[in-house]
Amino acid sequence: MTDHFDGRRYFNPNGANGPSLWMLPRMLLTRRTRWPVSIPVQQQPPIVREKQAAITSIGHSSVLIRAAGTAVLTDPVYADRASPSQSTGPRRVRAPGVRLEDLPPVSIVLLSHNHYDHCDLGALLELRRRFEPTFIAPIGNGRLIRSAGIDQVKELDWWNASTRSSIPITLTPAQHSSARGRFDRSHALWGGFLIEVVGKRIFFAGDSGYGPHFEEIRRRLTPIIWRCSPSGPTSRVGS
Repeated sequence: MTDHFDGRRYFNPNGANGPSLWMLPRMLLTRRTRWPVSIPVQQQPPIVREKQAAITSIGHSSVLIRAAGTAVLTDPVYADRASPSQSTGPRRVRAPGVRLEDLPPVSIVLLSHNHYDHCDLGALLELRRRFEPTFIAPIGNGRLIRSAGIDQVKELDWWNASTRSSIPITLTPAQHSSARGRFDRSHALWGGFLIEVVGKRIFFAGDSGYGPHFEEIRRRLTPIIWRCSPSGPTSRVGS
């Protein structure tokens, strides 16, 4: 039994579970910057040279990492809305930096948690149909992924490493939560990923508030040579 599960819910490294869902209506009513109609995007995956890793931001937390013949995709979201229904909620205003049909063969899909802006079941199903990748997610998320018709899923607890992927991948703690509805808050775990390619370590944090777990990640898993920024530009790491 994991030490961050009470038999019903998972909890954060510091024991806190974040604000109540009942705060969401008040947050939505708060005055915010006017939502734009569209934002142009011009981006394609760069050429990957030997002993290099290419990192391409697709949008929000969707990042494409390519190196040594392996393509890893994090939190792929291609839906128009990050919502239970495609008829409600804000519509995306920036097209994906790489269209789904332009993706290279994806061998590994990483899912940090099950919130709608990180877990698009339609995109996951299309990726399975096209590439049959290995899906890796924190424990408790397998049922949701399998409900979309995906069987090739590996669930990890914090600090566990995958034994099914072609490259070393470790699930790291995060300060966040999970939910797909009103009654399943924190019923599935959340986290980030440490990805090792071409002798380099890349840290994808997923969603996380700041906390002492970052220091522990640094202590356990250094050296980390790149931290994926969901809004960052296309980058290369390596010699």
